[in-house]
Amino acid sequence: MKNLYKSLKFHILLPVLMMILFVTMALTFLVSRVYIGMSLQQESEKNTVSFDTAAYMINMTVNESVSRVRRMLLDERVSSYARLQYKSDLDLVHARIGCRDYLRSQIESDSGLYGVLFLRPDGSLFGALPYMNCFWDQADMVQISAEVTSQISKIPDSGVSWIGPFSGKDIYGYENEKTPSSVIIAAWKSVSVSYGECYALMLMDEGIFQDMFRLMNDENSAIHLFTADKSEFFSSDYRTSLSPETLLSKKNHGRIIKNGEDGSVCLFAGSLGNPDWTMVREVSMNDYEESIRKITRMVWLLSGAVFVFAIGCYLIWLKRFMRSFDMLKTGIIRLGNGEFVPMEDKPFSVEEFESMRQEMNKTGLSLARHMETIRRMEREQLELELRNFQTILSPHMIFNSITAIKWMAVMMGADPVDNMLTELSEMLRPVLREWRIQWTIREELDHLKHYTRLLDLRYGNNFKLDCQIPETLNDLFLPRFTLQPLIENACQHGGRPKEALIVTVRAAREENLITMTVADNGRGISQEKTEEIMEMIRSGKRGNCIGLYNVYSRLVICKGEDSSLEIEAIKSGGTKVTLRWGEKTEKN
Repeated sequence: MKNLYKSLKFHILLPVLMMILFVTMALTFLVSRVYIGMSLQQESEKNTVSFDTAAYMINMTVNESVSRVRRMLLDERVSSYARLQYKSDLDLVHARIGCRDYLRSQIESDSGLYGVLFLRPDGSLFGALPYMNCFWDQADMVQISAEVTSQISKIPDSGVSWIGPFSGKDIYGYENEKTPSSVIIAAWKSVSVSYGECYALMLMDEGIFQDMFRLMNDENSAIHLFTADKSEFFSSDYRTSLSPETLLSKKNHGRIIKNGEDGSVCLFAGSLGNPDWTMVREVSMNDYEESIRKITRMVWLLSGAVFVFAIGCYLIWLKRFMRSFDMLKTGIIRLGNGEFVPMEDKPFSVEEFESMRQEMNKTGLSLARHMETIRRMEREQLELELRNFQTILSPHMIFNSITAIKWMAVMMGADPVDNMLTELSEMLRPVLREWRIQWTIREELDHLKHYTRLLDLRYGNNFKLDCQIPETLNDLFLPRFTLQPLIENACQHGGRPKEALIVTVRAAREENLITMTVADNGRGISQEKTEEIMEMIRSGKRGNCIGLYNVYSRLVICKGEDSSLEIEAIKSGGTKVTLRWGEKTEKN
């Protein structure tokens, strides 16, 4: 996954994906907002018509009902009963029947009237209500609650005041399935020479408004009516969970809000004027939200199809683009690995990539020529040094001298000297008679046998060489005299341990690499010293590390740039030098 994040393909593809996703989300959001705006605009226009219709119907109903009640007071049957001046009980009964029949006929003919009551100054009351005749001619007989009569008595002399809402129990004095749940009263004080002074009470119940708003045929909304003191006296749908404060709040008007578990609603409010009521229309937005969800799904599906098509086209283009890029990357890796073979001649479709391909081919050819020149010069220099060394020393003279010294030692009985001279002669023989740059590991080990016998004689049989070389590796080539300087360093810098100084030589094949180590059990060197030596070798400074530097230089010349030399301190004591080079079977 980390490799995916770091890849060029991912970094090229990611901005395109983000852009397409952003456009899709923005398109979905804009479509949804436009549809919501159109829906709210449609509801606002519909709300204006509804308000105008409701205001007209309510005003007409209220005004006609108020006018009818005023005319009732002028009728002789009502005005005479308001005075309550009868000579006999029989006359009172006849007057009551006449008044009752008249009031009931008027109520039944006016759909906006629920009932009519008249309150005298002494607190007595008469009138007609559904299922009840109200002829309480003494104050202590009145069954309407004191709250109702108290609010009526506080009405000013001019104008019509609305009081309530009241429950059916407040009006009837009892409550059953026939009593209304909410009644609002229009009351005013009336004075006339025909009946004197009284309060006229026009009652309207929720059923009147229910029928009125049912005619508007609006099943997607609920209507709420509030009095001037913000008391709700009618709601066409009591399932709403919104409080009157929420319904009347100006900041909520024209906005979509949550209505409990019922979903979302939009509120519209307006004043009816006369009477001074406020009507709030609560419009359910569930249908609109479902439409929005459908539109959103359609937009997402369409955007997804466009997205997949765009990504498909982009991936086809990206595949062609990355093919050229991968070829360039492969060419750069090959240059880094020392492979200077030119890239294929097929030109790239991208002009910049084609220019890079041509320049890389030129660079590769140039580097190949330079590297070949450098290798040839280094090889010639190495051969020249070996030949110069061999010409300086006359093999015939050296061997004759060693032979003379050897026989002199034999005649004097110095057997150790004899042995040392014999081993020295055998050790110098390949040095003086051959000028090859490389030989096999087997030949290197044969040479080391004579050299280590000299060391053993030198250190008084206190030196041991342990060679652990697999037979399968003995025929591999390495630069001549590679191991001798490493063993000599181990003897010089390893000190004299309490036991014998042991130098162990190991070799192994690791995939396509040959690894050879030379380790001793001497006193070793510090980590800081090993880092200093490695830095000198890498920087090309010989310093005091001529032997190690020469070994590394010849290894690089003969085995390639990927060859390496590492030196490290062994924790248990001693030093280990590790050589690595690419496997080559040819003889150089």
